[in-house]
Amino acid sequence: AFGLDVVAQLVGWSVSAALRTERYFDLVGAGTHAWLVLHTFTAGKPGLGPVAVRSAVCTMMVLAWATRLGGFLNARAQRFGDGRFDEVKE
Repeated sequence: AFGLDVVAQLVGWSVSAALRTERYFDLVGAGTHAWLVLHTFTAGKPGLGPVAVRSAVCTMMVLAWATRLGGFLNARAQRFGDGRFDEVKE
């Protein structure tokens, strides 16, 4: 899971650095979080074997929250801009 996170963050950073924007920072973070949640949920389960209901419910709730929060933060950054990284970009 750690390797997946590092690769996803490096890809997101390289695109942002090439475009010189941080507008997709929160979207990449939420997408990486959702990707890792799905990976850890399915890791070690061969095929479509039995799934604990509690694990499935928790996974779906975390995915819903990551989607909602990432969407909100991205929409806010698109609408109002994002000044968190202005000093670093200069």
